[in-house]
Amino acid sequence: MNKKYTILQNILYLLRKLIFYEGKRYLPLALLRIAVSVFLPLLTVALPGLAVRLYLSDRDIRQSVFLMAGFTLAVFLLKTLLAFLNAKIYGITFLFRIDMGDELLEDILEMEYADFENPKRRDRLQKAERAFYEGNNVGAEAVLNQNMILLTNLLGFTVYSVISASLNPWILALLIIMAVLNGIMNQRNRKWLDNHKDDWTPVDKKIRYMNEQIIDIGNSKDIRIYGMGEWFRKAYGELKAERLGWFKKEYIRYYMQNVLERLTYFIREGALYLYLIYRMTKGMPLDAFLLYLGVAAGFSTWIREIFSSIHELGINSDIVNDYRAFHEGVKGDESSVHMPLLKKHTIELKDVSFYYPESDKPALKDISLVLKPGEKTALVGMNGAGKSTLVKLLCGLYAPTKGVIYMDGVDISTIPKKVYFKEFAVIFQEVFSFAFSIQDNVTCQTEEEVNEERFIDSLKGADLLQRIERLPGKFETSMGKELDTEGILFSGGEMQKLMLARALYKDAPVVILDEPTAALDPLAESSMYEKYNSFVEGKTSVFISHRLSSTRFCDRILLIKDGEIIEEGSHEELMGKQGEYCTMFKVQAHYYMDQEDRKEEKIWAVE
Repeated sequence: MNKKYTILQNILYLLRKLIFYEGKRYLPLALLRIAVSVFLPLLTVALPGLAVRLYLSDRDIRQSVFLMAGFTLAVFLLKTLLAFLNAKIYGITFLFRIDMGDELLEDILEMEYADFENPKRRDRLQKAERAFYEGNNVGAEAVLNQNMILLTNLLGFTVYSVISASLNPWILALLIIMAVLNGIMNQRNRKWLDNHKDDWTPVDKKIRYMNEQIIDIGNSKDIRIYGMGEWFRKAYGELKAERLGWFKKEYIRYYMQNVLERLTYFIREGALYLYLIYRMTKGMPLDAFLLYLGVAAGFSTWIREIFSSIHELGINSDIVNDYRAFHEGVKGDESSVHMPLLKKHTIELKDVSFYYPESDKPALKDISLVLKPGEKTALVGMNGAGKSTLVKLLCGLYAPTKGVIYMDGVDISTIPKKVYFKEFAVIFQEVFSFAFSIQDNVTCQTEEEVNEERFIDSLKGADLLQRIERLPGKFETSMGKELDTEGILFSGGEMQKLMLARALYKDAPVVILDEPTAALDPLAESSMYEKYNSFVEGKTSVFISHRLSSTRFCDRILLIKDGEIIEEGSHEELMGKQGEYCTMFKVQAHYYMDQEDRKEEKIWAVE
C-alpha cells in the first residue's frame, strides 16, 4: 500500500527538491513577498485616515502634501517590489516544475516495460504526470505557490486580529465568527463539488463526443442516409437534461452561499458601524474610524483566503502524492554481470512460465529451449499462441513468472538491463518511426556518437540509400509531418526497410523479428523475410510469424500453441511428421503459395 503523505510533508519535500534544483534564493524572496503582501494593503487601508489627519491638523499645507506624496510613493514602490517578487518567485517555481518533470521522464525511461502494459501502473503514471504537466495551478508548482499564499493569509489574519482586538475583543470575535461561517459554507460547497464532479464528468464527455460526431464530415453521409438525426436529437436532449440537473444542484448551493454571505455581511457591517459611531461620540478621531473600518473590511478576506488556500493545498497535495507513489514504485536496476558475455550468444530458457498480471492462465507454460549462435530459429503459430510474449521474455522486457533465462550461462536477471538490451536488434510488429530525422531513426544515437560509415552501409543494405539521397534534406529529412511539414511519409515497404536499416546499424549479436511484416500480403512478407535472412549469418536469430511459409528457410521451427511448444524441427521434418504444423501449412498454402510451392504441396500429399 502506498504511503499517504500529509500536506506539510509534501511542502517540505518540494522545498527540499526546489533548493536542490534552483538553489536557496527562493526562501528569502518568498519571505519578503509574504511581508510585503501583508504590509501593502495595511498601508492602503491607512491612506484615507492619514489624509484626514493631515487635513485636520495644523501642519502647513506644503508639509501635508509632501507627507502624502511620500506615503503614496511608498505604496507605489511596494507595489512595484511586489510585482518584481511575484515575477521572480513564480519564475523559480515554474523552472522547478520543469526540472521535476525531467525527473519524472527519467522515471518513465527507467520503468520496466511490463509496467507500461500493466493498467494499474499506467494509471499511476497518468496521475503522476498531472503533478507537472497540467499547468502552473496544478500539482507541485501549485503546492509551493499556495503554501506561500497561505502563510501570507495567516500573517495578514494575525496582524489584522491584533488591530481589531485593540478596538474591542467582542468586535474581533464577531468578525471571526462571521468570516468562519462564510469559510465553512464555501468549504462545504467545494467539498460537494469535489465529491460529485465525477458524476457529471462522464456526461460532459458524452456531450462533447456527440458534438464531435454531429459536426464530423465523415459521419454526415451516414447520419443523413440512415435518418439518424432524430436519434441524435433524443440522445443529446437526454444528456443535456441530465447535465442540467447537476447544474441546478450546484447553482442552488452557490445561491445559498451567496445568501449567507450577504446576511453575515449585513450583521458584521451593521454591528461595526454602530460600534464605531458610538466610539466617535466618545471621542474617537475620524482617521481611527476609517482605519478600523478598512481593517474590518479586509479581515474577512484573509480568513476566506485561508480556507481557499487550505482547500487548494489539499487537492494539489493529493496530486503530489500520486507522483511520489509512482516515483517510489520505480525500481532501480541493481543487477550486475557475474561473468563477461561472449560475442556470439547462446540463450537458454529453462522451465519458463509467464502469467500476465491478474490472469490465472499462463501465457507461456514450462518452456525449455536453447538458441545457439548461427542458428536460425522460427517461432510459428496462430495469433495469441504466445509468440510475442516469448520474444519479450527473450529480450528482457518481461521477467519470467517461473523458471530462468540464461545468456551464455549467466542468469539474465543478474545482467543490467542496459547491458542486456545492447545485445539485441529487434523489429517488432508495430513498425513506426519517430518524428525525427532519418539519421536519428536509424542510428538511435546523438550526432556525436553516429558512425557515418556504418550508417551509410546500413542504408545500402536495406536498399534505402538511393531513395533517401534523392530527398531535399537527405539524411536530415524528418519522418512524418507531426513536427515538420516538409517531413517524408514512407510506404509500408519503405518502413520495413527503415527498420531493417536500424537493425543493420546496431549490428547486435542477437536478431529477433516479431512479425514486423504482418500488415503485408503473404508473398511480400516472404520476400521481406528472405531479405532479413541475408544479414543474420553467424548471429543468434529468431523469426516469428503466423504465416508458416515465410520461415521455411530457418534451421529449426517451433510451433507454439496455447503457450506451449507442441512441435519442433525443420520444415521438412515437420511436414514429414504429418502433424499440426503440416495441417496448418497446407491450409494456409491454399491462399498464398505460388505455383512452385503448390507443386511441393502435391509432392508432400502423395508421400
